[in-house]
Amino acid sequence: MDQLRFEFAVLPASDGKSNVYCVTSITKRDKKVFAIPEKIQSASLHKEFIKTAAYNKIKNSLKKRHQTRKIWITMTNELSNVYMYIDEDGNLQFGDQYLEEIEQKQASGNLGKNTDSLKKLFTKFIESSQDLKKQNLKYFAEKFIIERFTSWNQVTYALLFKYKDGSLVDYAIKKKNFYWT
Repeated sequence: MDQLRFEFAVLPASDGKSNVYCVTSITKRDKKVFAIPEKIQSASLHKEFIKTAAYNKIKNSLKKRHQTRKIWITMTNELSNVYMYIDEDGNLQFGDQYLEEIEQKQASGNLGKNTDSLKKLFTKFIESSQDLKKQNLKYFAEKFIIERFTSWNQVTYALLFKYKDGSLVDYAIKKKNFYWT
């Protein structure tokens, strides 16, 4: 028997005042995600699901609007025969409609470049800090990360540093106007 991962959500009804439990997407074991059209998302259209214990648990766990839960459900004969979620070729469908596959976005390729530059910076930092022979690598890593990601660069520091009456830019403009007049 096949297993499918159903995403349940509490969405606003057409009147805008009440909530409706909906099935918004189905995921196969190979991590392909299929969207269910809005017209057939309502859980009341999936009558066999309403009868299952998993649906009762979903109803108990989803209390607020726009909450979601993803659960794996084994396709029993009743579920497969009534809704025919999977046709004989392995395509996902609901009733007489094929479901649209949602493309999953991959992480950007810049991640490798950024990690390489961070590695180079870290090695330079360690080389420059080799004065004391017995230094703890964890200490260096923490210090490097703190300096790298929490310190201000000079431009940000200059623009945001507060003087008596405002930022450095305001101070410079006032001094310029004072000397030019």
